Amino acid sequence: MSRGYRVRLPNVTAVQTATAQDHIELHIDMLPILSGDEMTALLRDTLEAAGWRREGDALVKSSEGSEIRLGPDGRTITLRARGAKEISARGVSKSEAKARAAQEAEAATAEIGRALAKRLERAEIDLRAELEQVLQEIYASALKQKAASMGEIESVEDGADGELTIKIRV
Repeated sequence: MSRGYRVRLPNVTAVQTATAQDHIELHIDMLPILSGDEMTALLRDTLEAAGWRREGDALVKSSEGSEIRLGPDGRTITLRARGAKEISARGVSKSEAKARAAQEAEAATAEIGRALAKRLERAEIDLRAELEQVLQEIYASALKQKAASMGEIESVEDGADGELTIKIRV
């Protein structure tokens, strides 16, 4: 005679969050057409006009899920990206479920890190193009202010190739 047995194994679930973050720092060196503080003020004003928002002493903008922040010194821009994914794993014991969740979270963290690096690369390309345009505007404005401090401006001509000609009477 045979008997049927029912064996119930505990089915335990463990949940863990995989997180990753990455950042890139860009240093801005501007020509000293005006004093350092005046050049920094022009940079801040131009970025604000381009849609950046003030957060305390910093200017902040979001791009492709990344945060872009101009520091209080006005010379460092930090691109920062963060990512997270919740992992759940099952096991017959609590320790086995935790071990599986930890292993899966480690793999997910590496995957998130690779995705963040790609996102930051794309954001950096866009940011560098934006900064190039912003710096052109800053230099033009600074040159006009410098020319006005040296004498009376007779004419200002903007060339098609980005050339700026200012005639002043001293």
